[in-house]
Amino acid sequence: MTSVAERSARDHRSGGVVALDHDTRLRFLLIEDSPSDRELVQTLLEDEFANGDIDVARDLGRAMALIAVTEYDLILADLTLPDADGGTVVRTMREACPQTALMVLTGRNDGTLALWALAEGAQDYLVKGEHDGPRLADALLRGLQRSRAEKLTNELLVAALRQERRSAEQLRELNRATDEFVATVSHELRTPLASISGYAEVLQDEESLTESQHAWVDAIARNAGRLTSLTYDLLLLSGFNSGEVQMEDEEVDLRDVVTQVRDMVGTLAAGLRLDVSFDLPDTPVLVRGDTGQLERVVLNLAGNAIKFSEAGGSVVCGVSEDDTHAVLEVTDTGMGIPEDELEALFTRFFRGSSARRRAIQGTGLGLHIVATIVDNHGGRVGVRSVVGEGTRFTVHLPRLG
Repeated sequence: MTSVAERSARDHRSGGVVALDHDTRLRFLLIEDSPSDRELVQTLLEDEFANGDIDVARDLGRAMALIAVTEYDLILADLTLPDADGGTVVRTMREACPQTALMVLTGRNDGTLALWALAEGAQDYLVKGEHDGPRLADALLRGLQRSRAEKLTNELLVAALRQERRSAEQLRELNRATDEFVATVSHELRTPLASISGYAEVLQDEESLTESQHAWVDAIARNAGRLTSLTYDLLLLSGFNSGEVQMEDEEVDLRDVVTQVRDMVGTLAAGLRLDVSFDLPDTPVLVRGDTGQLERVVLNLAGNAIKFSEAGGSVVCGVSEDDTHAVLEVTDTGMGIPEDELEALFTRFFRGSSARRRAIQGTGLGLHIVATIVDNHGGRVGVRSVVGEGTRFTVHLPRLG
């Protein structure tokens, strides 16, 4: 006879639960202390399941001895036994054979008792005397079918969770290896890039170079600077991920943060015919955090606003506060961002279609760094943009006081 375990494996291979009927080969354990009730139920089972095997136990002790040597498809247990009460019967059965279908028999039509039995893990609740042979058989088949479906569902869920856990572990390992590779390469690049930049600066001061040669040297210096900036960004992100970059925890006036990068922002806008302005309040706007990292947030957002604005446009960098947050806003009248790209805007290495189409230089790391720093400060960053009209980035940081 096919075992319960073999049938479960077959059900897995077929992708579902095999339908049961009165001719299915099944093994039952009937636990009943009343001789008359035991004889009646056993007779009904034998009449309805021609291929069934029925073992009988008069008490819980005998039932446990049978369970120890035999695997059953379904256990039908009386809730009142000479050596155990109903709670002990159900809990003992569930602990001894949790994968076996369990139905309880009782002489009382008690809704509370029925709910309790179902909550404890029984598949169904049957009242003695209310079922003839066909109705009893149908109830048993339904309960057994439901039990097998639940078991298969649970096994599939466990398998899916295991696969998800393995995938998550592999992804973490891949991310760790990627971070280590990026950090290693970035460290190795810093020394040769510093050398290239240094020699390029020397050549830029060389008066004997022709005009074309000066242009070549300027290109070398410019691209070495871009690579140096990229290397720094990669090292910074790697440090965030590994925990090597520690955030200072100090009282910071957000107005001072903006003031510190004001000259650098002005340098970025020099010669571009842009109206760059700053809107700062008269009173301190205090947050807790790292001044240097917050300056990086302002510089990245303002730098992007300048980069994506055209001559005659404007960029405004403002600080304000509400009841709970300090607010930094950077607004421009630039080219704007398509709505379908906003969700991916803070993803590492993401570059918008407008930037690619117009060949605007960038690495796709600036906004990702902004989002990472803001998140590390317990804040959030949002964006609103209309193509052809401009963009507004808003950073909310927990306010002190």
